[in-house]
Amino acid sequence: MTDPPPSPLGTSTAIPASPLRTQRGQRLERGPSGALLLPAHSPNLIVQQSVRGPSSRKWLLLQACFLLLLLASAALLFTQSERTAWVSKLLQKQSNTSPAPAFQVVRMAGLLGRPDSLPPVMQPHSVKKDIRRRTEEQNKLDSEAFLREPHKLDWRPDLNRGKDGGTIPKILHHIFLDGEAEYNKEVEAAKAIGSGFRREWRDSCISNHSDWKYMFWDKAAALAFLQAHYPWYLSTFLSYPKVVLQGDALRPFLLHAFGGLYLDLDVQCFRPSDPWLAGADLVLQSEYREQRDIVNSIMASVPGHPFWKLIIGRMLSKMEGARGIVNSDVVLESTGPRLYGSVFQQYAPQAQPLGTSFVGKWQVDGSNVWVYGLGSWFVPCEWNNQPCHVAFAQAVQEGRVPEPLAGYHQYSGSWLRTIKKGGRKAA
Repeated sequence: MTDPPPSPLGTSTAIPASPLRTQRGQRLERGPSGALLLPAHSPNLIVQQSVRGPSSRKWLLLQACFLLLLLASAALLFTQSERTAWVSKLLQKQSNTSPAPAFQVVRMAGLLGRPDSLPPVMQPHSVKKDIRRRTEEQNKLDSEAFLREPHKLDWRPDLNRGKDGGTIPKILHHIFLDGEAEYNKEVEAAKAIGSGFRREWRDSCISNHSDWKYMFWDKAAALAFLQAHYPWYLSTFLSYPKVVLQGDALRPFLLHAFGGLYLDLDVQCFRPSDPWLAGADLVLQSEYREQRDIVNSIMASVPGHPFWKLIIGRMLSKMEGARGIVNSDVVLESTGPRLYGSVFQQYAPQAQPLGTSFVGKWQVDGSNVWVYGLGSWFVPCEWNNQPCHVAFAQAVQEGRVPEPLAGYHQYSGSWLRTIKKGGRKAA
């Protein structure tokens, strides 16, 4: 067979050199003039061949560019809230469950001044799927890297530090991981028996800090926050067997990320805490006469304070004990006040000698640290001094609240009920 003569129209319409075949795989030959020789008995033969010259490739490229332009235009019209709603609906559809509780006011505040930095609300089991993608080795390496970073104050001095010290953000944190609905049930149950939680305690702190941002943390918000900003800690957080341990463990992460004031929900507020926080970078509370303790029910700081890294590191070292049988001693030593007192002694060299009071105003590595003692800020009485509590409650009822106090820790002891048999387990 001879080659066909060149086309008078040029190479763009030249007959391709690749062999042509029929649908049945029969090879077609060309005659001397270049015409196809069709097999016998095939008058309606359909010849198949994919011909993609340079012009065809350009056309496909133009189509792809047009499609990308169309998608980009759609993305601009798709607002952040619409994207969040779409992702949440997608997660809900995949999980085939009811939607998780909303971020509530947490979404309004945002993380470190960036309102949309938190991810969409995620179902707890969706978060657990993401955890599986991270190996324990990855978590260990990331946690070590976090704790190894230099202990320095991470906030912007030009924005958050006055001439007399730090400026603690006006953010009030409350935690009830079981959610708002369960909180309301517990309040009503306590009202029925005349003790325990009272809604007015929480409301008093919100109203006395009306110009602050208020952040109420339930389980869905806590998981999404940790997943976005401390993903290496998620599996550890979920491994705590009791909700009280999870609630304790969340606190230092919130204050490290946001700063602000954390209060337990059994703390009543009489007046704003601003005067007690002025000029400080870290504010803590002692509750015993010996003044060698630090509670984790009342605390405040600027974001990024190095004290929280020390707390987080110590919690990680105490994890094995917290995974076993949980009693009050385990809670106090794994995530609670005993752990805080031990870490503070390590953090403040001036407080290390035995017999030295933790209470006072300290300078630690350039950081202003205030520790308030018994009779000031939120602790008028030791937790087990019943006569003192009776007398103070009477004084409050009569409107006689001492000036050194911003509020009153009521010591409802609800956390003790969560570690008893049948108490609230971590979800």
